[in-house]
Amino acid sequence: MSEFFVFPGCIFFMTWFEGILVQCKWWSSLPVNEFKGAPFWLGKYISLQNFEVIMQGLRYTNCPWPHCKDHIHDVREIIDTFNNTMKTIIILDGCHVFMSQ
Repeated sequence: MSEFFVFPGCIFFMTWFEGILVQCKWWSSLPVNEFKGAPFWLGKYISLQNFEVIMQGLRYTNCPWPHCKDHIHDVREIIDTFNNTMKTIIILDGCHVFMSQ
């Protein structure tokens, strides 16, 4: 259970460093190098396997998985909600006027 609470801290920490696109580099066993890989190793806080299990368990939607490959399935519900909300807004002279529903 304690690793679950460490997980958001690791995600937050990882967001501060740009250019590290491969998450497994944060769990490398190589010596820390300022020019290659991640600047710190997170293995002493949470194992890579447990990190990936938690990542796979997270969902951004309640929609069932589609039968075909959908690259934005995880965030499609968020995008649809945003688009539907924007349909109710009229922009006049730079001012936002909300229409009553």
